[in-house]
Amino acid sequence: MNYSSIHGIHKSIRFGYEVSYDSTWELVMFLKFDSDPNILSYKREPFHINYIFNNKKRKYFPDLLVTYMNCSKELIEIKPASQCLDPLNIAKWDAARRFCQLRNIRFVVLTEKEIFKKS
Repeated sequence: MNYSSIHGIHKSIRFGYEVSYDSTWELVMFLKFDSDPNILSYKREPFHINYIFNNKKRKYFPDLLVTYMNCSKELIEIKPASQCLDPLNIAKWDAARRFCQLRNIRFVVLTEKEIFKKS
């Protein structure tokens, strides 16, 4: 499935809330979360992380924060594999890794390879 910038609202029956999405890949992940019994909750763009790129202060809004039943948390960014070497993304993700390390949160970038992996 190709990455596409579509916008919509996913109504999670399991969690009882609505969450907006900006791509088909985000929607696919929401559907996976809804059926995963290990997931307690998820939030889209839960907060921002400050970082510097080209000597300019910026704000990064990660895609998802997932909380698992065992109380562990995972911050997720969804991106096409073709964008993983972009210097701007690398700067964002370096800041996210530092942020997460201080808070005992796992940071992961998911590409089409992980999202559509056959189990």
